[in-house]
Amino acid sequence: MIKLDTENKKIFKLATESFEKIKTFFHDQKEPDITVHVLLSRKDFDKALGRKTPEWMVGVTKNQDIYIMSPEAFEKESSHPRSYFGKVLMHEITHSFVLKINKNNMQWLDEGLALNLADQKKEKPDQKTINFFIKDKNLYKNLDLDTFSTQGGYRISYFLVKYILSRFPKEIIIKLLKIDSSKNKPWKIEEEIEKIIGEFIKKWPPSVSCCGPRLADSSTSLCRSLCSHSPNHLLGR
Repeated sequence: MIKLDTENKKIFKLATESFEKIKTFFHDQKEPDITVHVLLSRKDFDKALGRKTPEWMVGVTKNQDIYIMSPEAFEKESSHPRSYFGKVLMHEITHSFVLKINKNNMQWLDEGLALNLADQKKEKPDQKTINFFIKDKNLYKNLDLDTFSTQGGYRISYFLVKYILSRFPKEIIIKLLKIDSSKNKPWKIEEEIEKIIGEFIKKWPPSVSCCGPRLADSSTSLCRSLCSHSPNHLLGR
């Protein structure tokens, strides 16, 4: 269920339609009870969150509820055009569904799924981003959003999830979302990911590599599992 703290009929219609689209993806999972708080200015947004937010940040999900700046505030007080409001709203609704499944989900999977379901396309990650998240194993850490953003976390997450969605049934995403990232050490998370992906690869052998040589040659189980099946590349150069 979704409800809004505004009587804006256009936003209500958009929120309701977006909720139904995301619910279709998570069709057999319990749906969250979401309240969307539409804030009219950056000042109101910061006050609601209890902190100063960067210019790029226009939507946040807390305890399955969504705090989002109004389309007008997008235009005036952020780096996004007002036309981006619908995609951000769908992005945040996805987070709410993910939190309903597991509050301690993996950050890259949560963000990558939200980006893909909201059709927020990203540029391919560069070598610096690949090194930070793959070689240095920061992929398995829940970083603060500023670090995640500046290090290219949204880009690498988008392409990793894009690959999984393009090659496997969406059930694999649900299984991966249930991994508890708060209790497991990175190597344990790697093992669990490799096991889940390995089971699906046996049933649906992929024909496209997500990573390219830079990621496929890494010691990360996620990329070994995903990237060692074809010379075609969606990531890398």
